[in-house]
Amino acid sequence: MVKIALQIKANLECVERVTTCHPQYEWFLQMRCNGCGETSPTWHDVTEDERTSHKHGRSDTNYLAKCKLCSRENSLEILQGTNGEYLSGDSGKFKTIVVFECRGIEPVDFSPRKGWNVVSEENGTKFNDVDLTEKEWVEYDEKNNTSVGISSRQSKIALVTAIEKLRWRIHFSRSTIDVILSRENSTPTNQAERREVKELLHPLKCTNNNYIVTH
Repeated sequence: MVKIALQIKANLECVERVTTCHPQYEWFLQMRCNGCGETSPTWHDVTEDERTSHKHGRSDTNYLAKCKLCSRENSLEILQGTNGEYLSGDSGKFKTIVVFECRGIEPVDFSPRKGWNVVSEENGTKFNDVDLTEKEWVEYDEKNNTSVGISSRQSKIALVTAIEKLRWRIHFSRSTIDVILSRENSTPTNQAERREVKELLHPLKCTNNNYIVTH
């Protein structure tokens, strides 16, 4: 079982916030079977509020399929609470917008398609069910009499389990989860290392050497 972070990067023009319509958003993914290495050319849609039961009444999951090549049964789960926002301050940088828990498969590509919500800056117009299939999206904000847009969109897949090399531990409290990162009893001091961890763990917030997510 591995945790996979889906990250996006785009240039935002007069856009304050971009989100999905989760839990109804359909994540269109191409999958690779870890058993035989076969990558399916089919785009599979995975939705957080839709679940499929395992055989013999076992726990259910968001996506369940048998590999056509090796017949292995694989599954994928969208981790609750990991749906993030892409904000104006994130423009031009990769940021995690969702995390998947994968058993036997891994997503290798992502097609954004429709179901995005875009909010303009300066309390501007809200655009719902935006289609981001194309790398460029442009609209007109009538409230602020200006054009708004999303361009140069990219996505990538990142292994969240890579940060386990830093031996991170999770501490639960009533209102926060403190993720304390350590390497040989020390916290990461390298700035590049900090940025990598912050991107992989988003939407966790960085406070000094601790990473905190509020409920």
